[in-house]
Amino acid sequence: MKKRRLFFSTIIFLGLITSCTKKLPLGNINSQIRLTVNMLGDNLQSPNVNVTLSSPINGTDSFPPVPNAKAYIISGTDTAKLAYDIFFKNYSLGTFKLQPSTDYDLIVDAPGYPLATSMLSMPQIIDLNGTVFKDSIGIDNQGFPVGGVDIVLKDPGIVRNFYRFTFFTWNTSLSEWEEASLDFVDADIANAAQRNQNGNVLLKDDLFNGSTQIIRLYAPFGFAGQNPKFKILVDNLESNYYYYLQSIDNYEPSGGIFQEPAQILTNINNGVGIFAGSTQTEFIIN
Repeated sequence: MKKRRLFFSTIIFLGLITSCTKKLPLGNINSQIRLTVNMLGDNLQSPNVNVTLSSPINGTDSFPPVPNAKAYIISGTDTAKLAYDIFFKNYSLGTFKLQPSTDYDLIVDAPGYPLATSMLSMPQIIDLNGTVFKDSIGIDNQGFPVGGVDIVLKDPGIVRNFYRFTFFTWNTSLSEWEEASLDFVDADIANAAQRNQNGNVLLKDDLFNGSTQIIRLYAPFGFAGQNPKFKILVDNLESNYYYYLQSIDNYEPSGGIFQEPAQILTNINNGVGIFAGSTQTEFIIN
């Protein structure tokens, strides 16, 4: 009797697995092709807006960029019309830059498609004055001395802030900056930080909202006599920018049979894509 129950349970389980992995019929699904608009901008470079078409649901076709759209970025009474760049296949305006603590609207008008719109509020600049290098802060696990960099981050308390950290060392032989490994000394900061698949080190201000926080990084030992030594780049990300990076990292197109794939964040009305910005603060330690 027990063998018979086990046999029928196995048959039912295999039937469930087969039904879960069976491809869905797509013939009766009406997939709407929409504008895909993407811009991740900052205050140091002119923004580039990419406009393409979204893929149909089966994802078998690819679509070229849309060169005949009209793209505008608006702030108050000022309107900047972006021109299409044939070489880079995007829309840009060479002299225009996003300003900190400023609201912007995006409008993309392409013939035959609904008007795509979005908006962003640029975060404010972060003050890093007081950031210092310490040639020796202790000994590593192998008995070698290690240096440190104390980032003095003055966090605004009016809003939530989302940060991305990048750490560079100066290569004297090549006379150029090289991105280096970024490791936090403080265990609470290290546990709160997130590292995504693209190498971004992200940190919310949950532990220090509205206060001045010293964030200590491990740094190579022996840079005391070198000039310059290090460069710290801190991006204050708009919330949509932060959660967009998170959604990309969480995206699982081939999850388990009982797991739905995570969705990529989009904030484009009448379309898909992302319109988000950050303010960058660069601090060089000589």
